[in-house]
Amino acid sequence: MISVGSGSAGAVLANRLSKDPSNSVLLLEAGRECPSLADVPVAPAFLLQTESDWSYKTEPQHACCSIFKDKAMRWPSGKCFGGTSSINYMAYCRGNRHDYDDWAKKGCTGWSYRDVLPYFIKSENNLNEKNRKSGYHGTQGELYVSDVNTTLGSAVFVAAAKELNYPVIDVNGKKQLGVTETHQATVYRGHRWSTARAFLDPVQSRSNLHIADNAHVHRVIIENGRAVGVEMERGGKVIVVKAKKEVILSAGAIGSPQILLLSGIGPKAHLDSLGIPVVADLPVGENLQDHTFVFVDYYTNVTLGHSIETLESIETQLKYSLLGQGPLTMTGLAEGIGFFRTKWQQDNSADIQLHMLWILIGHTKKVDSRMVYNINPESWKPMEKAHEGKLGFSVMVTLLRPRSRGVLQLRSKDPRDQPIIDPKYFSAERDIDVYEEDGATSKVREGQY
Repeated sequence: MISVGSGSAGAVLANRLSKDPSNSVLLLEAGRECPSLADVPVAPAFLLQTESDWSYKTEPQHACCSIFKDKAMRWPSGKCFGGTSSINYMAYCRGNRHDYDDWAKKGCTGWSYRDVLPYFIKSENNLNEKNRKSGYHGTQGELYVSDVNTTLGSAVFVAAAKELNYPVIDVNGKKQLGVTETHQATVYRGHRWSTARAFLDPVQSRSNLHIADNAHVHRVIIENGRAVGVEMERGGKVIVVKAKKEVILSAGAIGSPQILLLSGIGPKAHLDSLGIPVVADLPVGENLQDHTFVFVDYYTNVTLGHSIETLESIETQLKYSLLGQGPLTMTGLAEGIGFFRTKWQQDNSADIQLHMLWILIGHTKKVDSRMVYNINPESWKPMEKAHEGKLGFSVMVTLLRPRSRGVLQLRSKDPRDQPIIDPKYFSAERDIDVYEEDGATSKVREGQY
């Protein structure tokens, strides 16, 4: 078997498939090992726009993104072992049961919540004693999940939710509406626990598992309607590798459709325009959906989190290096999480998610946010000036169920060219209506985000 991609799905597949000694598995990863900095939970932003990130960027957006250069947003995606699980913010959230059940109702047999829950449990080793006894979490799996080191800000976030009569829950448990008192992440003993660490590292010695890094797959080779291998580039050479049994694409939400299109599987009109022979006329790359978010800033008269100076102190560095403890074990900047339903959501599931960040977003000067997020410096200056000398926190308001639909297409026949990514943010007015109820619409309508 050939498995393309070693990310959140690919690493698991390589582990499970190679467990059967009768299988011979070749795992192809376009990147390589992440730097040691990736192990530090507080440091995801420092990994963006590096060789561990594909550094995708969207097409210019018409209804938003005015503060971004060329009105285009960056889309981070892991290009290393563990994929995006090696560069993300590690929040452990499985999704909503209603989504899985809806997929099953529409014909995806085996994808109902009841069907997938045993696999979540199988892969998980949850270190929270209450969660371990709930029946919704695993205790013997490879993927460690633990409570995040939090600040006063998390306690304030939960207290505010209780005051408004929102339930305090395990968002991966029986219900998802409410806020979580113990924000959980894929962290173990103060270090990021990516899928590479969890599923690849323990089995690299298996004689039937072969792992190749810096292997950029160009296309799937299809003969007589069957996938028989892949064409890839490694070390400056284009190589063809054949598979006796099957080819598995787990190259991510961008990589997999790009490879399919380059292989001749996609909309005929699009493939014809690039001179790619059509193998199957299918809507690959269509129905692209993405979650937008808006930062809402609040000023306080007390410090809720840690200062940048605290994070950089010798004491903090030593505490992390020697004990795996302290502020550096926090997952980036976020710690409080809640799921909420607006009047626009018909079923009993959330359409808004809140992330409470223990710092004002404009204060993260040590991370060049303008570069990381492609923000125009002239747009960033007013935010920095407004926050200067002030204490506070930010809340990230995330739209979970966008009505807007975008598209992913090839830019050219060259697999080295990044694809066209056009999410068409806010092309559906309903998405703004949801923000309006949440109180964030003024920023969206004014084009600030």
